[in-house]
Amino acid sequence: MMLKFLLLVCMLMSALSAVASPPAPPTLLSVDTLGPQFQVSGKASVNYLPDGLSVKGDSFAQVTLLGVLHLPSSELAERRVSRLTVHFKTSHNGPTLRKIILLNGRAINLSLSGDFLADSNRNTIEFGDTPLEVFGDTTIRLVVSFPGGIDSQINPGEFFFKGITVSYLKKPEALAKDFATEIRSK
Repeated sequence: MMLKFLLLVCMLMSALSAVASPPAPPTLLSVDTLGPQFQVSGKASVNYLPDGLSVKGDSFAQVTLLGVLHLPSSELAERRVSRLTVHFKTSHNGPTLRKIILLNGRAINLSLSGDFLADSNRNTIEFGDTPLEVFGDTTIRLVVSFPGGIDSQINPGEFFFKGITVSYLKKPEALAKDFATEIRSK
């Protein structure tokens, strides 16, 4: 009788803990696209560097950086973006990242300037419960505006673009393979 009671209590505790615990965050697979893989259009001088892209725009120029999102293997991840991080740095009182536009028409308006080479909440866009679906050649455009002076000339500054990191939802089958590999390696 006591054994049945203990078994019932254990089952209830297990059920309650399953209901009370929040769902686990999705596991992500991150893919980088480097700055030199982007094309630049607009009134600007461009210097392709091994670790990024240096863009110096004319006063009042609007410059567009165009790239293609790199997709992971369809066996590893879904074609749904959960997070997008833009790695860049602007000179003081210089250019501003104004907009991110994806081929599917989704536009994200921003007004960011400063040092965003490292990951932070300010340069990361989370798509939350509704990840953004992408396809084979999904392009991304970054729109950068450079300042200018009206009565006097000012230096419009530099936009240094290191690249983007796109985080895709990892497929459950890939997670199971990762787990099995981890167990075998122990």
